[in-house]
Amino acid sequence: MEGKETGKKKKKNNRRLVAYIDGSSKGLYGYWMDGKTHVVRDHPMTNNQAEWLALYYLLLDLPYYSECDVYSDSMLVVNQFNGDYQVKDEDLRRIYNSCKTLVVLKHLKINLNWVSRKNNVFGKILEKELAKERLRRWQLDEGENRQDPYSEQVY
Repeated sequence: MEGKETGKKKKKNNRRLVAYIDGSSKGLYGYWMDGKTHVVRDHPMTNNQAEWLALYYLLLDLPYYSECDVYSDSMLVVNQFNGDYQVKDEDLRRIYNSCKTLVVLKHLKINLNWVSRKNNVFGKILEKELAKERLRRWQLDEGENRQDPYSEQVY
């Protein structure tokens, strides 16, 4: 007697994905994957929190059963995620636990690697976003009080 197959069939994603993550204490973090950039604008936080949140949002967006090589320029995040360092900070531990839970629930295979800052593809994108954000904040701060320095020149 043959048994019936029960439950849902698991779909395996055969393509290995590559992603780069980065975060800034200015509240900008995110990732680059498959030529697409995902930037989150948040409140100011520690750099380590932003780095962990970048990984968290990547894991949220990965399809179930994905395999992904992730690159980060944060040695702390890489070593904590890989189990080489303890996660002592309470705030970081919450994000760490959420990341590990996503990996298990979504059946992800994550290979998190350190990469130098200059080789972090998303790090370069984030630097440009930070420059735009600084300009935007400067413009908001100056607002109506800003005057053209050349408007009152006397000749």
